[in-house]
Amino acid sequence: MRKLISAKLLVLGFLVSSVLSVAGLAAAGLPYSPLANFGNTDDPYAPYERPRVWIEADAPDQAIPGEHIYVDVWSIAMDGAEPVGWQYDLDFDPNILTFLEAEPLLSSIIAQTPLSEPCISAYQDHGDHVSTSIVCEYPAPHYEIPLARYWFEVETHLPVGMFGRVDVRNTFVGSYDHPPREIESQGHSDGFVIAVGVCGDQNDDGLVNILDAIVGMQVIVGSTDPTARQLVLGDLDDDGDITVVDVIILLRYLVGWVDHLDCGVPPFATQCPLPQPFQGLGPRVTALDWRMHPNNNLIFDFNVDLSETGAVWTEYWPADGSAGPLRTALSGPAQSHDYQVMRLRADTTYCFWVSATHGTLNVGAASLNSPPITDMVAGSFHTGRLPEGLQGSLHQLVGRQTYDLALLAYADPAYMGMAAIDQDAEIVWYYEQEEGVFAIAQKDNHSLVFNNIPGGRMREIQPDGTVIHEVVDEMDGTICAPFGRWHHEMKIIPGNRVLTLGSEIREIDDPLTNGAVLITGDTIEIWDIDAGTVTRIFSEFDVLDPIADQILINPEQRFFWRGCDGSVPSEDWTHSNSLWVMDDGNILISMRQLNQLIAIDPDSGQLVWRLGGPGSDFAFPDASDEFHFQHSAKQLPNGNILLFDNGNLRPEEDGGEYSRALELELDMVNMTASKVWEYRYTPDLFAVCCSNVTRLDNGNTVVMFGFGEFHLVEVDSNDNIVSDVLMDSPGKITQYRADPLDTINGESKVTLP
Repeated sequence: MRKLISAKLLVLGFLVSSVLSVAGLAAAGLPYSPLANFGNTDDPYAPYERPRVWIEADAPDQAIPGEHIYVDVWSIAMDGAEPVGWQYDLDFDPNILTFLEAEPLLSSIIAQTPLSEPCISAYQDHGDHVSTSIVCEYPAPHYEIPLARYWFEVETHLPVGMFGRVDVRNTFVGSYDHPPREIESQGHSDGFVIAVGVCGDQNDDGLVNILDAIVGMQVIVGSTDPTARQLVLGDLDDDGDITVVDVIILLRYLVGWVDHLDCGVPPFATQCPLPQPFQGLGPRVTALDWRMHPNNNLIFDFNVDLSETGAVWTEYWPADGSAGPLRTALSGPAQSHDYQVMRLRADTTYCFWVSATHGTLNVGAASLNSPPITDMVAGSFHTGRLPEGLQGSLHQLVGRQTYDLALLAYADPAYMGMAAIDQDAEIVWYYEQEEGVFAIAQKDNHSLVFNNIPGGRMREIQPDGTVIHEVVDEMDGTICAPFGRWHHEMKIIPGNRVLTLGSEIREIDDPLTNGAVLITGDTIEIWDIDAGTVTRIFSEFDVLDPIADQILINPEQRFFWRGCDGSVPSEDWTHSNSLWVMDDGNILISMRQLNQLIAIDPDSGQLVWRLGGPGSDFAFPDASDEFHFQHSAKQLPNGNILLFDNGNLRPEEDGGEYSRALELELDMVNMTASKVWEYRYTPDLFAVCCSNVTRLDNGNTVVMFGFGEFHLVEVDSNDNIVSDVLMDSPGKITQYRADPLDTINGESKVTLP
């Protein structure tokens, strides 16, 4: 149901300011900006009434969770038939409202006039405000005119009695011959209240009144029953108890509006089943609150209070049955619990059951066994939308992946950060930041460690995005900015430490020119998270020769790290891109520019063997088994080497440039390397960079083609495609890796009774 409502929204402590620039119209895609001329300083408004912008306030004052409402923004027009421009922000609280769409209203008025030029409007949703730019030609001195209508959805998880409003601010008005002026904004709209219906004539007396509220909400004087808490949704008089007085306070907002409200609207989605009652001894739920995380539309923060010390968990599932149920990790033992529900799909209604217990979860012979439930409370919530750069970016072409999740270091001009997709290629988690992300690793406690692009920082974050640890690259006592030295890899090792790749520049003598040459080589670094230090344990300069160990020299095309400010004219010699700790403790390094893998002893720093490229210790009986400009090299449990063979500059006699997943068997006696398996997409794909490959426990292989056509493919041992996901977000250039993942925050799949 759509309903006209004056903008009314409780601002919960934060309205993020963002002043629109005077070039905003042009940035929004409009043909020109009438606000761009600052040269004239006379007052364009005299003798006319000074322009102002305000929100239309003639509307009802109640809203129901889940309802669609709109607000209208009006303005006094400027004088004459010159082009006129408006810029302003419309603030709203994303915890209460979700912006849906905007409708230009001024354009329809222009269409009714003999003017030939229409109005052009642009809107951008920033999550907590909508920036608007409008330009048109309209001869209307003094006239009050509607500019735009903004549709919002009231969040379904809101407590009854919450007030709200919408604010208009940062308003500029200008015309072609006059400079832009920041004008008066009428501020916020009248307040409105979030309410629910009284749920009908519950006592069959022919009236809908407080008696029906008492019956329908199951509230008894002095009761703190969790069902009452769920239905009344708040201790409205702040006396520490939920009683009939709270219902009276609620009804104070409903008097005269019973017919207006949809009587019978439940506090949770109608598709959601109620749990069975539990009467066992032990902890009872005395208070329950949940709300969307302020920085992530796919995370919900839960708070549960118990009558005594115990543990809680939450089972949750999409109300439409589009995915199976999940269960959070056990929280507790404690009397008050704060935890988060994750792995959620965007713009989806979820049902949930919160269960309390005095026991613990345990793993049985076949599955996770629940402890005795002493209380259970039901509810629902609706997730928000994905960030703009992730919307519509994935398409499932074939099947469903056998692994639960894929973790992506996602790079698109409209989105930088990380994302996780489920078996239906739905994004169920994200972490957005201003910088790109190279490699990611998940610790046993589910936190994530990663390094940035450019590589001046490494971070450890909780799954909700909270930064736990961070280290910044420093050289000679100053921060190495903007181009830090760390890149391409993160591997968790014992002692709360992380292996990563680094870079260094050395000056060497070039026999071809009899002069000095600057060369960038790679290193292995260890980030000791507890100590907050980064220590170098190995340099490729110490075991390889930058002159002899070359496959081509083209400094202008081969570059990676050229000093902290990017100004050092050094050659990218090895361009290492992966590390792997092998069964014997040696570290496997992939060096893309040399077409080579090396194994080094981390204790002595000595070279153990070289595979491929110049000075290889292994021969390839079949030349077509050689790899070129590879990524993602690792050792399999059977001792073989699995890698992604990008195929750059592969000789025509060996098939030319195409990409593949490649498994090699190493004969350590005869020192030969032979292909035992490969996978090539049909038709061939050529990923000139990036990409990775992973072998699953079930024997299937996951292959990420990370350039050109972005395909995330799972194949079985017979090369049959199990799943194929296409990533085609606009502007996407690379996809460095995609890593299989079991869980985001300790949640697991369950079967509900």
